[in-house]
Amino acid sequence: MRIQNDELASLSSPASRVDQVSTGPQGAGKTGGASKPQVDQVQVSSSTERIAAELSSGSAEQTARVQQLSALYASGQYSVDPAQVSRSMVGSALNQIDAGL
Repeated sequence: MRIQNDELASLSSPASRVDQVSTGPQGAGKTGGASKPQVDQVQVSSSTERIAAELSSGSAEQTARVQQLSALYASGQYSVDPAQVSRSMVGSALNQIDAGL
């Protein structure tokens, strides 16, 4: 007596099963014998474009500020408040510790 079950034959190795698993929103985790495998897709929202625009506009402002500070330093007019710098450094370190970095 022999039992023939084609479905069990395809389960013999994990590699043969991988191509049968769908990976799309409609068939996530489902198996299908003859169905066409789905492709994962990513859609970038308009938020990403808006963030990129903000970053690029901010970089122009930052470049102007760096040039201004460079000119002040080169002319000897740039002065630093050591107490303010140390408070800022310690505050930044404490924020990193609080954030778990």
